[in-house]
Amino acid sequence: GRLCRCCRGGASTMRYFVMRVGLTCGCALVVLVVPELELLIGLLGALCMASLSALPFLASIRLHLDGTVPIARGRLGLHALLLAFCLLAAVTGTFRAVADIAVYLHGHRE
Repeated sequence: GRLCRCCRGGASTMRYFVMRVGLTCGCALVVLVVPELELLIGLLGALCMASLSALPFLASIRLHLDGTVPIARGRLGLHALLLAFCLLAAVTGTFRAVADIAVYLHGHRE
């Protein structure tokens, strides 16, 4: 039978293992650094929701660039504008969530 990417062996197995351990450690670090559930939910919401809302526009632009789905220039421009707005919301929300965490940590150290 066919083996999945993680079971083939060699360099891909090591890359998969390192990536998995890195993601697990990164998640554990975030949970340890962010002391309140409300702050963690704010951070994850800022990172995930705004980024997730950009996926349809990314897919549409990618399909157009690959030549799979032709899109009119006006619609392509609108998709690019909406994608930029989603990215701006993600960056702004993440900055605000990190600032809230920093304020909380600074207030509880004194």
